[in-house]
Amino acid sequence: MAHYLVALAVAEAILMLTGLNAVTPAALLPAVIPGGTICLAGLEFFGTHFYAIPYYTGFTAHQPNGSIPALKIQQLQGGGLHNMLARLAINKPVFLNASEIAILWVIFLAATLGLIILASRFAWLAHRQHPLADRR
Repeated sequence: MAHYLVALAVAEAILMLTGLNAVTPAALLPAVIPGGTICLAGLEFFGTHFYAIPYYTGFTAHQPNGSIPALKIQQLQGGGLHNMLARLAINKPVFLNASEIAILWVIFLAATLGLIILASRFAWLAHRQHPLADRR
């Protein structure tokens, strides 16, 4: 896997949001950082939860044309989520079982939500402290 490319994601996000900040009308500037954060978090959430995890746990596979289908929610009915967490725990240390992976998943979701809340709050505070700086 190309985990080394993850380091570029932060730089790409900064460049994207800086570029959007440069071309956005002054009235919409307070929404650039929160909106961008929400979009990037949504993209990461969808890619992780509907493509990566289902693929690596065997819930999805390559199609004959080479594409990988997204996870369908129906696949998680009847114990599918527990099965997915159990498959994620395979070949992990003994202390990292399906329950601990579920706890880490909830922490991951809370951290992502916290990031969105903090980005929104800081953008709002910055706009409130320097309202004239946003006018061009």
